[in-house]
Amino acid sequence: MTSTSEANFQSEIPLQLIIKAVERKGYWLLYIAKSQFIYIPKTVFQTQEGLVAFKRIVTRTKSN
Repeated sequence: MTSTSEANFQSEIPLQLIIKAVERKGYWLLYIAKSQFIYIPKTVFQTQEGLVAFKRIVTRTKSN
């Protein structure tokens, strides 16, 4: 998974490092350790299709 910041910095995390994916009303938590997670607000997705594709990828990987 690759993310790009507003300043055009990129960060890449292999999907196999995600041990758990938790969906909440306005955000996702992608756990990479028991007490470490990546917070992803749903507002970062510019389209509903992008959000659906992300959900498909992370739930295929791991979910609670």
